[in-house]
Amino acid sequence: MKVKPETFFISAGLVFLLLTLGCSGDNAVNTYRVDKAPVQPAESIVAATVAPSGTPAGWLWQKPATWLPTERSSMQLAKFLLPLEGSDANCSLMVLSGSGGGLVANVNRWRQQLGLETNSEAEIEAALKTEKGLLGNFSFLRIEGPGPVGDAFLIAIQPLEGQTLFIKLIAPLGDVDQMQEPFLAFCKSVRKDPGSAPGH
Repeated sequence: MKVKPETFFISAGLVFLLLTLGCSGDNAVNTYRVDKAPVQPAESIVAATVAPSGTPAGWLWQKPATWLPTERSSMQLAKFLLPLEGSDANCSLMVLSGSGGGLVANVNRWRQQLGLETNSEAEIEAALKTEKGLLGNFSFLRIEGPGPVGDAFLIAIQPLEGQTLFIKLIAPLGDVDQMQEPFLAFCKSVRKDPGSAPGH
């Protein structure tokens, strides 16, 4: 069959055009990069489980107006900054299984953090005070570091069913007096959310 000249040239032109578009340089293949969609930050995923009030799902409390929520560790329910003139204090909440390591071990660890010697079980028991909150009775302990310029801890230990809630406030020794009453009021207000799903 005889091919018309114009048909030949059209076909040859199409082949040349396709080869030109598919290659650049000597046998080089064009590649194209498509950026992946940005991954959702972990913090925004965690935030989805937090109630509108800023408390973790399953928990409720009434915090002082000056306490500012701040970044918490994965083990903490919440952490607050307590602004002070010239320094900062903070308060954190943590729930651990069982007794959380035991009263004596925990208290002596906190004492060592402040540069104090360890105490006996009898000395620790004598320093504890009992307060009543919405979760029931809890133990309150105040530990002061040595010297006039140091830190002090205010600690609440709340037994729960199979767990223990620890609330710990860290503040300069000179400011801890004014923080004790708001701290205790906060500890007494902590409660489980009755509308949360079982297990929270």
